Amino acid sequence: MKNTSFIWENYAELLTSYCLDAKPGERILIQSTALAEPLLEAVYAQLIQKGCYPELHVELQNTKKTLLTYGNEAQFKHTGALHSLAIETFDAILSIDAPYDRKALKDIAPSRISIFDEARAGRRKLMSERSHRGEIRWCICVFPTEAGAREADMSIADYQDFVFSACFLNTDNASAAWRQLSQSQQVITDRLNQATEVHYKAPHLDIRFSTQGRRWINSDGRRNMPSGEVFTSPVEDSVNGHIFFTYPVIYTGKEISGIQLKIVNGTVVEWNATEGKETLDAIFTIPGANRIGEIAIGLNPNIQHFSKNILFDEKMAGTVHMAIGASYPEAGGKNESGIHLDFITDMPADSQIIADGEVVYRNGALI
Repeated sequence: MKNTSFIWENYAELLTSYCLDAKPGERILIQSTALAEPLLEAVYAQLIQKGCYPELHVELQNTKKTLLTYGNEAQFKHTGALHSLAIETFDAILSIDAPYDRKALKDIAPSRISIFDEARAGRRKLMSERSHRGEIRWCICVFPTEAGAREADMSIADYQDFVFSACFLNTDNASAAWRQLSQSQQVITDRLNQATEVHYKAPHLDIRFSTQGRRWINSDGRRNMPSGEVFTSPVEDSVNGHIFFTYPVIYTGKEISGIQLKIVNGTVVEWNATEGKETLDAIFTIPGANRIGEIAIGLNPNIQHFSKNILFDEKMAGTVHMAIGASYPEAGGKNESGIHLDFITDMPADSQIIADGEVVYRNGALI
């Protein structure tokens, strides 16, 4: 692994140039926690040198927990003037995930969290609409912290290397590495965009859906860093079948595992979980959460370890994922919700993805 000073500079250059494509005169919000100080300093310096007007929003430990523990419903629904202004008027937003404690909200009642999430549906919609129109760019990334390392069951040194490798930061030119991955992913993106009926099939799942009038998108690291997936928002009433998710979901610090869904005409009509069923029940009370917002294929070759961080885990090569809730307007999706929550499953032996009758993916790999 290269020294960390090189990594932060390389990371900052990747985020500001490749991901955000920052230009002189642009207003850019950078949001994170104080733990990400080395990366925040590097990003801020890069943006200043590019002639931008960066603004920092740095949270302290337990900010959200304090609100959800002691606040009232009106306070939960207050979305915050700074973030709202940025979504309405800024040119770009960079969110650096740098947690103090992944499980900080585990003792908060799911109903209180649902109110908080529902209140942000309008903000999510506006962000999606402005992004779709090309009025705002955004990127979500990770700064490796002790909390992230604990969740991934790694030492902090190993976790740092995991994050850096997943983002191709150990290379001399991370942007070039991402452009190369983008080109390889474009091949499957183009093939899927020629199809209208898609079938995911494995021993633990059987899902069919239509992409008529929809678009598969090559997620090549410009919005998520790391990325490495292709995704779409299926026709809302076309998704049918059942699926078992082999990986747990972490939602507001609570783990939900053994998730099973039955979907009829695009609506989740039955759900179960071996652990965290109460949390899953609360999630499905959120308006729009019982619809499928996204279906995707993970393709990042450098992510081979489940880390309990969806930003990485949904990109694992050999997996597929589905999200309930809000869909993507740029893919043609129409579902609106205050939540977008991804569930991941392996595609092992005897698995296939079939596009208009042609097998395009078998046993965890493209063919």
